[in-house]
Amino acid sequence: MAMQEKGSSQGYYQRFPVLSWLGILLCFVLFPAGLINLGLDQLFKTRAANNREEIESKMEQALKTVDKFSDNEYFAHFLLLDINQTLLSSQQPHKTFQKLKTSLQKRYPDTFTFVYWDEKGELIKELSDEASFGYIIKKTWQLLKKASDLLGRWDENNEQVNLGTLDDVDKEAKILRNFLGKLLVIYQLRYPWLSGQLGRPLQTAPPGTRSRIWYRINDKFGFLCFINDRFIRSKAGTEYALAVLRKELPEFVVHLSDYPASESFFPPADSAKAPKLVQALSRFENMSPAKFEEFADILVGCQMVGQSRRAVCYCSADLLFSPSRERLHYLGKAARVGLPMLFLLMVWFKTRRPGLASIRLKLIVIFLYAGGMPLLIMGSIGLEYLDQKKQQLIYEAQTRGINILYGIDRNFQIFLEDHALYLSGLVNRYNKQHKLEILRPETLKRMRDEILTTARPESIQLYNEKGQNLVEDSKRTIFSDYTITSQIALEILNSLGRTVGQKNESFAMTDKLGINSVSKKREISFLSLGTHELYFFFEFLGVPENYQNLAMLQLFWRKEKLQRTFFERFHAENLADYLTGGTHIIAYYPNDDLIFSNHPDKERLKSFCQNAYNNQIIRKPGLPLETGNYSAVALRGLNLDKLCLLYLMPLTRIESQLADLQMQMAGLAAIFLLLTFMMFRFLASQFIAPVAEIKNAIDSIDRRDFSYRLTIDSSREFKELAHTFNSTLETLKDLETARIVQENLFPARETDLGSLRLVASSQPFSRIGGDYYDFFSATDKALGVFIGDVSGHGISAALIMAMAKATMIHERLNFAGIDKLINAIDQTIFLNRKSGTREYMTGLFLMIDSDTGDCQLINRGHCMPILIKRDGCSSEHVQSGGLPLGYNAPERNQVVTFRLSPGETLCLYTDGMAEVLGSNGVALGYEGLKQMLLECWSDQIDTFRQLLLQSHKNWAKRQDDDQTVILIKRDK
Repeated sequence: MAMQEKGSSQGYYQRFPVLSWLGILLCFVLFPAGLINLGLDQLFKTRAANNREEIESKMEQALKTVDKFSDNEYFAHFLLLDINQTLLSSQQPHKTFQKLKTSLQKRYPDTFTFVYWDEKGELIKELSDEASFGYIIKKTWQLLKKASDLLGRWDENNEQVNLGTLDDVDKEAKILRNFLGKLLVIYQLRYPWLSGQLGRPLQTAPPGTRSRIWYRINDKFGFLCFINDRFIRSKAGTEYALAVLRKELPEFVVHLSDYPASESFFPPADSAKAPKLVQALSRFENMSPAKFEEFADILVGCQMVGQSRRAVCYCSADLLFSPSRERLHYLGKAARVGLPMLFLLMVWFKTRRPGLASIRLKLIVIFLYAGGMPLLIMGSIGLEYLDQKKQQLIYEAQTRGINILYGIDRNFQIFLEDHALYLSGLVNRYNKQHKLEILRPETLKRMRDEILTTARPESIQLYNEKGQNLVEDSKRTIFSDYTITSQIALEILNSLGRTVGQKNESFAMTDKLGINSVSKKREISFLSLGTHELYFFFEFLGVPENYQNLAMLQLFWRKEKLQRTFFERFHAENLADYLTGGTHIIAYYPNDDLIFSNHPDKERLKSFCQNAYNNQIIRKPGLPLETGNYSAVALRGLNLDKLCLLYLMPLTRIESQLADLQMQMAGLAAIFLLLTFMMFRFLASQFIAPVAEIKNAIDSIDRRDFSYRLTIDSSREFKELAHTFNSTLETLKDLETARIVQENLFPARETDLGSLRLVASSQPFSRIGGDYYDFFSATDKALGVFIGDVSGHGISAALIMAMAKATMIHERLNFAGIDKLINAIDQTIFLNRKSGTREYMTGLFLMIDSDTGDCQLINRGHCMPILIKRDGCSSEHVQSGGLPLGYNAPERNQVVTFRLSPGETLCLYTDGMAEVLGSNGVALGYEGLKQMLLECWSDQIDTFRQLLLQSHKNWAKRQDDDQTVILIKRDK
């Protein structure tokens, strides 16, 4: 029978597979990848900025380290101060000193010569390199002890302990100059006590083995160190700095070059890199704005080291963050994960069973995509928004900080005005009280003490018309010569003593200094005297309104000291309680290399302030310190021009605000996911639940439970579908009944008659089929076998088959030969076709004698039987044919006779057995069936049938038609 396929409408995927795959690729791969790439771009931008800032910070640290230690005077101070600090923390300072001294002199031979005392000033000879002059060494200890007591307890608020008292020490030092050095200047004894990079030994002799000294005396020990000038002129500090950098920053290399730049570096630079370093130095000299110069293989930064040397630092360009390299890194990671998954997906796609990806799974993927895409978009935009918001918050915080710092700076001018107003009021009060009696010594002493206590000038001077100073100057005075200040007073007093309005004479001294008795009176103004930058205030004692000026009061403050006093007072009164949450307002005093702050990371803050002092203002969005990351802005004041002010705010505040924003964004994402989930649940109830109900109905069909009914309360479409499906189930129930009836129409699957054994198998294509077979005993020795195949499938074919069965039953009762039986079935189908049906039937009737094996066969359009020879060695078709049944053509009956020998097997079958398609899309064919019969042959006919059916099932891709086979064997 020819194979009939049921047409099915194709979907878009089957009709346009290329466009479908392109759409899937665009929606599920390229578009999400683009969004992810957008997010990565923003992430890489932030990381690149942070990486560049980190490299700049480390390069700056390396250059500053070299700059600091290349000054060998500071380096000597650093080494000796380290020894002193170690001894102070030691329980046995003498033994510790011996170890440290030996180590230092081993590192730098013929450089350091030590004199060591115990706590009582007794020389410890075994620890000293100089012990020849016992008396002189004892007096040296006394001198340095006194100096240490004064300088070690230096206090700006203590008038009795200051550099002015060193004049007393100077008298004792005269007899020690042959030992300490003839160039000893007592004022310079403070050098080893200066803070930061200002600390250094003092030069006491011409260049030689003992050109400089450094000392420390305390209650536990004391030592004096002579330093060889050769060490000061060496490269010891630079070598130490380079060794430190090799250990702490191994990825950075530093070289030093003389000015102008050449390829002669210390230490020698790589010949391939030297030209690039020179080029970077040249750009640096031309004020290149870049923090470092970028070359193909290296990054180079430069810094001045003194007036005649330059430091150049470089590192590999690979340290610079590369977005393209990082993107490739992420792509490699994605490929390592994605390619195996893609391979598994392809394997699954090739080997999957049809329908494995259920509609529920597909809908879940679609919902995940619908929910995931907005989240990816929100994430991509959110990253950029958070980065911009962070920059905005940092900028706003820095702007607030700048406003606060400028506010402090403006307050200094107000402070000067208030200070001047107070001092003017104080003097006027004394003038009104004492008038022309004001110059009495007791009055002047009382006024002096009050002014020193409240205004704290560093110098107070009161001159009469004769140029005599009437009060003792402050012990913290900055003056060693009063000629200029006394001359100023004389000129102004003489000027005011003349008749006012007659002649406004000018004087050389006051004109040069810019002092006008009218415009500068009662204000604190700037005055430059030699190397001193001062604030200056003056007022007159007596009865000024009557032009009876008996004396001129002059007060002086060093500019940096008054600014420092103001800031520390302002900080204590206005800022200390105002600053919360880790915010700091810090002042750096460049002249003293000190920083006013309780923050522990003073060195890094000092370095940042030094840059700001030289550049007016610096913003830094991220300053890493020991206590965390800070936003910093530093500036040099307009009025407080001897200070650098720094506003420091921890980034934790901004990060907290960003965390709140992230939580809000996460909340929005959660709400979106919740709404998506609720929508999914709603659509699930409207769509997925009915689909699941239909799946249950399909499962019930597979279980042949046709009593199941759909109960879908959803949209109109699903209700109509449920109604149609329930009707179909009712039909299937009827079909199941028909199938049961049809199965009962078939005889048993096997029978025996004499030497004959028959086994049969029939598998309909649909629930009920059009194949039919039957057998019966025509006589005691004859077996009649019929096999037929109705055209088509389903109910109509089953009804034709049932009519043939009814005719067979009737004719069997009055069996008159095989031609009569065939004619009766032919006439029955013909009458049915005559009534309007189009179905016909192929049929074959066989009569076998069990004793002789003689066979009679009439074939009406059916497949020719196959005869398998004894032992399964060969097979052949039994040639026969004719017009199908239903055409009323009894004349077409041709009886074919042949003999079934003992051991031979005869195979009757329908065309469904031969026309089935294999996995390669090729039909098995009749010759293929013959070959399969030979391969499956067995002497046991039941085994033969079993092997044949299994082999046929394995070979066939799918069943497209009813399949029936009958095997008849004659025993040997």
